[in-house]
Amino acid sequence: MSKVEVPAKPGSASLAEFEIVVAVAPESGADQLVRDLQRARAKVRRLWPMPDKLPSDADVLVVEFSHRLTDQLPWAPGESRSAVVVVIGPNRAPDPARLCEATPEAVIYMPAQTETIAGVVALARSQFDYTKRLRDRIERLDENLRTIRNVERAKAILISTRGMNDEAAYRFLRSQAMDRRTTVNAIAAAIIDSFELLG
Repeated sequence: MSKVEVPAKPGSASLAEFEIVVAVAPESGADQLVRDLQRARAKVRRLWPMPDKLPSDADVLVVEFSHRLTDQLPWAPGESRSAVVVVIGPNRAPDPARLCEATPEAVIYMPAQTETIAGVVALARSQFDYTKRLRDRIERLDENLRTIRNVERAKAILISTRGMNDEAAYRFLRSQAMDRRTTVNAIAAAIIDSFELLG
């Protein structure tokens, strides 16, 4: 007898490239969650009982809410490495403050309609990716600002100690960076460190 392929729901194809950890109690709908995510072609790893620390190598963590959830997540708040979907079991009312502390990308209240689960998880991962891009952009901007401050300070040191003007000081930094095959920021930082060391 040939195997019948269950067609993936529209919009769920992207889940096929994700590894999803489901850490939800059986009585809170774990079977339905696993079944619906597998139908969407996701690679699902089921964990229960809930471990003291959840794994950090999944693309999405689908986890049951508890008051210890923040401690069970394998990262500090605001430094997540996976999208988090919090599952609220039947007839449960989470503490809103505790729920916010976990900073989930999405929440699923069980029992949920089969059609919604894969979509919510895909949306959570999309939101996580968007937030990560913003975070990376902010980090690059912060690094650029640090570079500008270092260069300006190094130029001020060169102007005061060598009598250079602003343009000559910057040309000196660039030429030193090219000669040493490094960045202008590295040269600026070295000048600042030397100046501070010598007092």
